[in-house]
Amino acid sequence: MRDRKSIPSQDETEIRARILEELQKEPKKFVSILTSPAKENSHIFTCALCGRKELSVVLVPYGSYDLKVYNGRSDIDILLIAPELVSMESDFFVILRDHIETILLVDNMRSVRGAKVPLLKFSKHGIDVDIACARLKTHDIPRVEEFELATCFLKDWVDSRGINGNINCYLGGVHLVMMVAHVYQKYGHVVKFFGDLISSFFATFATWSWEQPVLLNQDVEMPSRRGPMLIHQPGTKQFCHSNVTSGTLRRISGELLRGHQLILKVLSYEWSTILDKFSYEAEYSRFIKVKLSVADDNIAEWMSFIKSRIHVLVRSLEVAGIYCDPNLVEFRDTNMDLIDDNNIVLFWGIIDDTGKKLDLTVPQLN
Repeated sequence: MRDRKSIPSQDETEIRARILEELQKEPKKFVSILTSPAKENSHIFTCALCGRKELSVVLVPYGSYDLKVYNGRSDIDILLIAPELVSMESDFFVILRDHIETILLVDNMRSVRGAKVPLLKFSKHGIDVDIACARLKTHDIPRVEEFELATCFLKDWVDSRGINGNINCYLGGVHLVMMVAHVYQKYGHVVKFFGDLISSFFATFATWSWEQPVLLNQDVEMPSRRGPMLIHQPGTKQFCHSNVTSGTLRRISGELLRGHQLILKVLSYEWSTILDKFSYEAEYSRFIKVKLSVADDNIAEWMSFIKSRIHVLVRSLEVAGIYCDPNLVEFRDTNMDLIDDNNIVLFWGIIDDTGKKLDLTVPQLN
């Protein structure tokens, strides 16, 4: 499978980490290059922790790389959160592009201006990289370190609680970053350490009415068709692509409420309790068993394709009145009579299980 790049080699993994490390050094250089002396003052704040003058720019990886579900052919998706005064047309697509192309010596640099989410695309060491840009008001991220710490903590939270990944109908990396930014936009001026931001995050979204979209800019045209969880992508007219369904939104909402309730008891609970691993066995009494098998050795490639279509199956089950928790932890069925045991089994807990007998061997009609 390594020969087919279904699994990244150790060298490819190290190269990806090195590319990201190189890019992480560039945002502050980028802002200092693109801003004039008069304009630059609008992008500088004083770090509350160390007193250093810092540039308010954050670079956050998301997607398959951040979720550690990438293969040898996967690209790296990155979100650059920059001050509002940064121009997409002249700064992002010209100055930043020229800077990356010249300093980092990348290949195949191109601007994708007309996409739903405008991107800079390039390759480095044979690996494709996509950079999107979100522009926020200057004061929205007054302390970058707290923002980054809170985002890292919440990424651990969605991972440990099993609600991570747009591919399996939960929160993608960009969704989480935008939710954190929304909270920082409101409460960043009173945040003293990242725990304040975590508390505000759970307090905000534990009672959030998801008929209301998450916005960072108010002058946004609402889409004619609304999904169950709308989060705006700053710097564009689009909302973040989301596979969240009615059932998985209920799971997300339940975890947000749990986090909020634990924080209210912070004197009797450790912060680490919020990150306790979700127990599927304790939560669900019945599961839908999804079996995938092939007769040759391309199980990883086939599984990658199936994962990209999981949202279709989840939505189809919900049409039939079956709400499930699409857990992507992979098991193997050793009882199946298959060559080389090439199979993967997934177990999806049934939410709000009434005990009703389900026959999934025939089409389900609403």
